[in-house]
Amino acid sequence: MTKPMPETLDALLARYELYEPELGHLLRASEQMAALSAGRVQLSAWQCSALAHAPHTEPGRRAFRAVVEGFHFPEALQTALLRDEQPDRYFYYWNTDIYERVESLIINGATLELRFSNRKGRYLLEVKAPLLGQPARDVAQRWLRHLPHLGDLARAAPLPPETLTALALVPPWGECAARITNKTGPVLELAIKFLCRTLSLNPAYLFILRGLSGEAILRAAVDSELSRSQADFEQAAAQLPSAPEKFWAATELPQLPLPHEVSAHLGLGAHLPVANFWPRAEDNAVLAETLAKVYKNIPRKLAKLTQPITPRRW
Repeated sequence: MTKPMPETLDALLARYELYEPELGHLLRASEQMAALSAGRVQLSAWQCSALAHAPHTEPGRRAFRAVVEGFHFPEALQTALLRDEQPDRYFYYWNTDIYERVESLIINGATLELRFSNRKGRYLLEVKAPLLGQPARDVAQRWLRHLPHLGDLARAAPLPPETLTALALVPPWGECAARITNKTGPVLELAIKFLCRTLSLNPAYLFILRGLSGEAILRAAVDSELSRSQADFEQAAAQLPSAPEKFWAATELPQLPLPHEVSAHLGLGAHLPVANFWPRAEDNAVLAETLAKVYKNIPRKLAKLTQPITPRRW
């Protein structure tokens, strides 16, 4: 007897989407989740265009600083990297050197290849990161089993510095095997800058580099949530009456007057709070009068719509 084929991750996510439509769809459609599941990613120049600019949001800048500090670069290099990423330095896109850009990015497991260029040439940075060891690996895996955390990764939301530190995701630079085709100061600084931007703006790539990727990790998280959601559904279903007549039986609704029987002389505007949006009382009075007229006509419109139709006599 042949064993049934195991359910694919996409099928699991489709079932989870029935319980949590927004998060389930996000996890299924996200390129970040596809990369985390496959353990690899390959981006072309246009997909890397955002890396040419410093992070413009406060979470992005905080994540960049945390990544730079987590690598423990030499003090001079770290100072230069953080100075260049000041929020006012790249306030406008055209302040950025158009020749400094990432041409391609390949991540395959713990190995990252970053091709970039400046005014003087094109270069390659290769970095092999160490796998995350115990007990930090267990901590990171528990974090990944929480589906809202996976939702943050799916949105490419920068991780808070405290999360990056708690999960020990950024390896010391001295423990990485790195090679660059040009080791002069400006080129090295540019390469490291692009590397840190990549990992701060795409935190899912950090998990891949540290050996925390693969379908099994995502499947464990989805299976756990599916089991919980299914148990909640079965518990709720068990409380429903089994007999059809009991299921459809309901207490009588209270007798309420029909809309066309309700007086419309005051209107719902009588219940509105006093307007206090402008310093001048006259401006607030105009708004209050306008809203009062609108709300006064609402029950009148309802009365017209619900008035019984009298057959026309010919």
